[in-house]
Amino acid sequence: MPSESSSLLLPTAAAAAPEEREAERGRLLSRLQAWLAGGSQKLHATLAVGSFVCFSMLMLPVNKMVMHAFSETPLTVVLIQMISAVAILALLPDTYVFHSWHDVWRWASMLPWLFAAMLATSMVALQYSSIGAYTVLRNVAPIIALPIEHFFQERMDIDVATVASLFVTLAGSVLYMSTDIDFSLVGTLLLVANMMFAITERLLCRRLTAVEPVKMSKSCMTFTSNAVGAIPIFVLILAFGEIYRWPTVLTKSFTDYLLLAASCILGVGLGWTSVAAQTYIQATTHMLLTNMNKILVMVFGILVLHETHTWTSILGASVSVSGGLWYAWARSRLSAAQANPVVLGKAGSSAETNQAAVTERGAGSARG
Repeated sequence: MPSESSSLLLPTAAAAAPEEREAERGRLLSRLQAWLAGGSQKLHATLAVGSFVCFSMLMLPVNKMVMHAFSETPLTVVLIQMISAVAILALLPDTYVFHSWHDVWRWASMLPWLFAAMLATSMVALQYSSIGAYTVLRNVAPIIALPIEHFFQERMDIDVATVASLFVTLAGSVLYMSTDIDFSLVGTLLLVANMMFAITERLLCRRLTAVEPVKMSKSCMTFTSNAVGAIPIFVLILAFGEIYRWPTVLTKSFTDYLLLAASCILGVGLGWTSVAAQTYIQATTHMLLTNMNKILVMVFGILVLHETHTWTSILGASVSVSGGLWYAWARSRLSAAQANPVVLGKAGSSAETNQAAVTERGAGSARG
């Protein structure tokens, strides 16, 4: 015959069953929402970085042909590209979103000026040094940016594989460009200045998009960078006397103008996707991607366009691409290792809780 206490427990257990099932459904729904949110975040990151890589790879050969056609006025080409970006983005006023003028000032006070300095020193440096020297120096940039980003901007996990992969990428670019590395004093100084401007610009862009983000839309950021950045570019055009060579711009062929128009359109896409990509990846990774694009475009030239090459250039390109893939693998492995302790910690906590509950029940049975 059931005791009085047993008969009292049966209704309580029956009433608790629907509540427990409801709680379980809530937990499943929460896990599903978290999984969908994580998948959406990964999709956005993949699209942003992938679009940046595509625009960058398209921009490189087009810009190379444009600069060859307008070799007398390189800074003017940059100014035309910036003004075109402003004009195109002006047609999309509904995409301009910002929280306050203070955010706009934070973005406009430094970043466009660094952006303009990076572009200007790049154009002028190529007049005093080879493309090989430019490529090698730019591959040094991620090695310098990595410790700066780690210690002064955002805490990044670094291991031997991450650092080694950057040096492998650098070694590959040196080997690839070994027949085209021509340094001069002026060229070297300009290349070093360009590298420092690029590092500072990428680090600051990463800070303002992810670490201490400004509340501005990507269109607003891109518009501001080009509108403000055009000012120092025009000043440099006056300083270098390039304005007196403007009549040569009117003597080009229809094909040259088509290439210039294509570079302006690609420039808008590259500027927008570059800012979007920096929301998801560190400045070091962003610079490495930019450098890898240069190598991949050169590989495309060898394989598809049958450009002249040697065994050292093929080996160097292979080593550089392998270094980039190694870096990607090292970063993904560190990200996975960083996520696992959290999961393990939660599992450990649950196990400890369950063990404590079992111990408590055992103690209660002993007391009974």
